[in-house]
Amino acid sequence: MERIPGPDELTEDDVARLLQLYGGREGQDRLVLAAHRLGFSAARIHWLSGIARDTVARILKRHGVVS
Repeated sequence: MERIPGPDELTEDDVARLLQLYGGREGQDRLVLAAHRLGFSAARIHWLSGIARDTVARILKRHGVVS
């Protein structure tokens, strides 16, 4: 796996792009749905992202991925 850059290595453009992609509710939804599509369990999504498991479950339910 490629090394993850530290906060001091990210440019202003990098940070702006990351915030646009993954900031707020829409970004959380996008990230959770992508992880689920790739086969990540709700527990693994929670563990890797820090997003609460009940929030992960709500996102998946809201998008009709799980009932």
